[in-house]
Amino acid sequence: MSEPDLENTEADESEEDYRDKSPSAGRMGKAVEYLVASACILASRGELNAATSLVDDEGVDLVFNRRGSSATLAV
Repeated sequence: MSEPDLENTEADESEEDYRDKSPSAGRMGKAVEYLVASACILASRGELNAATSLVDDEGVDLVFNRRGSSATLAV
């Protein structure tokens, strides 16, 4: 069994990673939230409502509830 190539590992870490914080990271995160909300609404054939918050202090990105019901699911 060969040892891992440390030179390539360091080179990979030095390259810009899409997960690094960048000006577009917030935009991409919000786009994914909308994508998840849309997919859930479409999968439920419109039975789910999705809401987002303006401020994300508590780590809740989306809140779902079924139409005509008071029960909610925070994600």
